[in-house]
Amino acid sequence: MRFFCKDVEIGQSSGYSFHLYYGPRKNGDEHTPPHLHAYYNGRKGKFCICNSYKGKIGDMFDGTMKPQEQAFVKTWILQNKSKLNRRWRSQNFTRLDSTFNSNLNDIQKLVNAIQTTKAKLRRLHLKLILKRRELDSYSY
Repeated sequence: MRFFCKDVEIGQSSGYSFHLYYGPRKNGDEHTPPHLHAYYNGRKGKFCICNSYKGKIGDMFDGTMKPQEQAFVKTWILQNKSKLNRRWRSQNFTRLDSTFNSNLNDIQKLVNAIQTTKAKLRRLHLKLILKRRELDSYSY
């Protein structure tokens, strides 16, 4: 007898794809802990959709996604957590409505702006350190 986990895409946003799997595993165990699979640019990750022994809501516990991508997925999960948990418990894996897509695009833009600002601040800090060293090297 064969067991299969069925893959259902429950949402998409900004090139990200979110999937839930249901059905018994090969050994008959439940598919736990509650999590979703996220895919982006050939990378993937498994993310907690509720607090569990694998981590907190939105934490990646397995995968290859970059920190910026993980932040985007975590935001999406937090905005949809009640719907995700209801679907996990009921095993009714239907697509989530896309009302959050525009908000997530705005959040992605903010994340990018914050990272750009952090990089600028690092460069400015380095310039200030170098300038201070230069001033300290002068003897009066």
